[in-house]
Amino acid sequence: MANKSFTTTAIRFAYLHGFASSPLSTKGVQLREWFQDELNISLDLPDLNIPCF
Repeated sequence: MANKSFTTTAIRFAYLHGFASSPLSTKGVQLREWFQDELNISLDLPDLNIPCF
């Protein structure tokens, strides 16, 4: 019998906020909550304004 090798791929989801916005925007926070509640998926909200805007 052949030795079968299985691999798993980690998929990550991220919301990239708009210009002059933040990861804590209403849209980002609501979208993260929806992903968690409806899909049981963690949504990353990176801060694209670091080090500063």
